[in-house]
Amino acid sequence: MDLRLDHICGNEHAKRAAEVAIVGYHSILFLGTQNSEAGALAKITRWAQAECTKRYAEVRSESMSLCPCGLPEDMCCCDNEAIKLHQNKIASAPTDIKVIVARPRTEKIMRWVAQEWIDGEPDEIIKDRIDEARERLRPPFVVDSAMQLLEVAARQLGLEPSQTKSVVSVAVTIAQMAGSERVDAAHMAEAIQYQWRPG
Repeated sequence: MDLRLDHICGNEHAKRAAEVAIVGYHSILFLGTQNSEAGALAKITRWAQAECTKRYAEVRSESMSLCPCGLPEDMCCCDNEAIKLHQNKIASAPTDIKVIVARPRTEKIMRWVAQEWIDGEPDEIIKDRIDEARERLRPPFVVDSAMQLLEVAARQLGLEPSQTKSVVSVAVTIAQMAGSERVDAAHMAEAIQYQWRPG
């Protein structure tokens, strides 16, 4: 199959994260098992970013397993300490966006099969939306409520300065995609959720 977002079964949140990464040229890490769509999403995002920037060396889109063995939780034989160390390493990785790629429900998979491997918005619509977003100016103003939300998240998640900077940068991209002249709390909240933490 071609590398298309609409060929990915389910995982709309991960597709949305990919779109944000493509618009803002953000680094992104898709987290899933060996057989998940994480690898495909990373390839699609990497290709789209490279197409837009024409600078392949600057593209950072990868996939990684949540467990050292890469197997689903019910098949994993890694000990808790190994999993904890592995996931802490993921959490501290200098990546703007980290998003879980989960196994869709069986019913969802069967609908995807019946629809000949198509699920979600057509890529042509997504591409047009990305192109339109890129033409907009990045909003320079962050409202107080968004800054307050960021402060709470930085304390609770223990964000490092570089991670806090990434959250703000991603929030600005999300506001740009929305056509907003400012970064509000909703934009900041979405950006914060992309700072994945174990547990």
